[in-house]
Amino acid sequence: MGDKLANFDSGPYLVVAVFSEAVLQEQDGVASLIRIVDRTIMRVTGTAVPEEMPPFERRLNLYLSFKSGDARGTISIKVTRTLPSGLTDNENAFETGVHFEGGNRGHNLNLQLQMRFTEPGIYWFNVYVDDRLATRTPFEVIYLPTRGPAQMQTQ
Repeated sequence: MGDKLANFDSGPYLVVAVFSEAVLQEQDGVASLIRIVDRTIMRVTGTAVPEEMPPFERRLNLYLSFKSGDARGTISIKVTRTLPSGLTDNENAFETGVHFEGGNRGHNLNLQLQMRFTEPGIYWFNVYVDDRLATRTPFEVIYLPTRGPAQMQTQ
């Protein structure tokens, strides 16, 4: 969490970093983001609901869009996750090389992530460009225990 935001005066530039439930990739190359989300609610209902949130999994699309600027060549893009407790989750880290061609040319990444959430709070997804922090995108998990007939669901 002590990373300082990098200074990207010449590119590549991060244009979009957002979670969505789906991404449609059209034939002309244009992407449509469906249902942009930044949180999920875990509801557990029962006669004896747990004090602590039970772990659960959820599929997320993290859509990243870059423009080259003066950047040319292959550049490393990495995403890590910081848990609400402050620990960095390296097990779910993603890293790839992206080839930039300069100018207004760019590159889009649609990361389809199957995430396990173990505690309520804000999870920060840290986006690095060549090991420089470009941005941090939050995703919040809310736990709502309710007494009643037993069921468990996420929204």
